[in-house]
Amino acid sequence: MSKNQLDQLSRRERQLMDMVYEKGQASAKDLQDEHQDKLSNSSIRTFLSIMVEKGLLKKKKEGKKFLYYPAKARQGAAKSALNRMLQTFFEGSVESAVAGLLDLNSKKMSKDDYNRLSEMINQAREKEERHA
Repeated sequence: MSKNQLDQLSRRERQLMDMVYEKGQASAKDLQDEHQDKLSNSSIRTFLSIMVEKGLLKKKKEGKKFLYYPAKARQGAAKSALNRMLQTFFEGSVESAVAGLLDLNSKKMSKDDYNRLSEMINQAREKEERHA
């Protein structure tokens, strides 16, 4: 599964993918019961089959039903989603994205929070300098 495949999900596919990631694995019925738009079971099964064909989900038979689970670890999908958000809303600027996240923070960050962020920035800077 390529990063581009995750970027090309329709709204419905993204909703279902998010639900499967949240649950770890789910049947079409599980997803139908929890889907906010109350899609039919056949519609959900169609979306799931498409996502299996795309290599986004895998399935296994359990009793009389199929359980669907992500083909890619959540961390990889999260990186893809963050990259998409970075490109879409921040014109690729990590600085702007971090500034936006800090601005959104509704509670005051602790000194330890700031220290951990500073350490992450220092590590990223050192890694960049090693590869330059």
